[in-house]
Amino acid sequence: MDFSEYNPAVIAIAADLCGYTKAVALNEDGTLNWFWEESHPTDSEMNAQMVSAQTEYDQNGPKT
Repeated sequence: MDFSEYNPAVIAIAADLCGYTKAVALNEDGTLNWFWEESHPTDSEMNAQMVSAQTEYDQNGPKT
């Protein structure tokens, strides 16, 4: 799945909404880099949170 249309901060918020508290990054090809973690949200789980994550980002900015 290609997440390149999203701001990396929105991706981080979506991961947090999925209960994931570790690092996630956006690869150049639009896929997500979970840094060798075996347990992380699936692309489908992340995709399901993107609208909520974008709304949170628009209202509150990036998480710190």
